[in-house]
Amino acid sequence: MSALMLILALAAQAGDAPPRAYAADRLGAAPEAQLALHRFGQCVAERFGRTATNVLRQDFRTANYQRGMRSMLEDNRVCVARGQRAQFSGVLGAGAIAEGLLDADHGALLASLPDRAAIAPDQGFSPTDTAAICVVKRDVATVRALFGTEPASEDERRAIAALSAPLSQCLPTGQDFRFNRPGLRAILALSAFRIAAGVAPAKQG
Repeated sequence: MSALMLILALAAQAGDAPPRAYAADRLGAAPEAQLALHRFGQCVAERFGRTATNVLRQDFRTANYQRGMRSMLEDNRVCVARGQRAQFSGVLGAGAIAEGLLDADHGALLASLPDRAAIAPDQGFSPTDTAAICVVKRDVATVRALFGTEPASEDERRAIAALSAPLSQCLPTGQDFRFNRPGLRAILALSAFRIAAGVAPAKQG
């Protein structure tokens, strides 16, 4: 039986450890792979929503998060079409699941995003997370519009282009941030989910 291996590799989010900040997959992702990943995230959110929510609410720098995320990304047979095999890794898989959770229950979490964003803390779990939170808070309407587009579509390209101004305002100076479109969509989905779910990093000190 032939198998389709879709490998979407992206550096995991990490605090301040090198490589600096966040680097997206250098090869990008083919449109069909992006669509397959999107469907996978929707399926996981629909079938395993409680588990996915519990995992994505955690600090992604912890071992518990890494174990939970790895389990969700590897135990994916029920969410992959017959005759295909999919392997999703890193923040792309987490972002697809987060977007699926935002869309669950007729988009209940996504509908709550504007109100939640208005009162959400500015600080995230990492510099990348903090920048993404900033983008969501500055232009929540365009971020919501982005999640209504099909991955790898012209509509997605326009929505991301519309976020160029808040991105430039939110990215800290002196650090190297490189994103491709799938990677940017993923980190925005993760931060939007955490905002909508009321997740905030524990205060230090």
